[in-house]
Amino acid sequence: MERAVSARVVGDYIEVALEDGRIVKAPLSLYPSVWALNPRERRDVVLLPGGSGVAWPTIDLQVSVTGIVEGRREHRAPSNFGERLAAIQARMRASTRSTKRAEQ
Repeated sequence: MERAVSARVVGDYIEVALEDGRIVKAPLSLYPSVWALNPRERRDVVLLPGGSGVAWPTIDLQVSVTGIVEGRREHRAPSNFGERLAAIQARMRASTRSTKRAEQ
């Protein structure tokens, strides 16, 4: 697993120094939540314990070092995810009840 020893935001990039000596840069455009921050807030990046990732605590975003190295984009659930999930679960419960009634 890739491990970081430091991380910083330089311009429009996140720059991560790995314990094997490599320095990896990824464009902040891969992370829309960070891209939307002002420059000072962007620089508030911290390493996760053990160097497994980086985080921006003010927006509750964590990105793994492996994800940065592989160029993976930020993935966040839509803001209405909880509502959509509850609606799907309600439809599934209703469908199960109607199936059970039909079997009786």
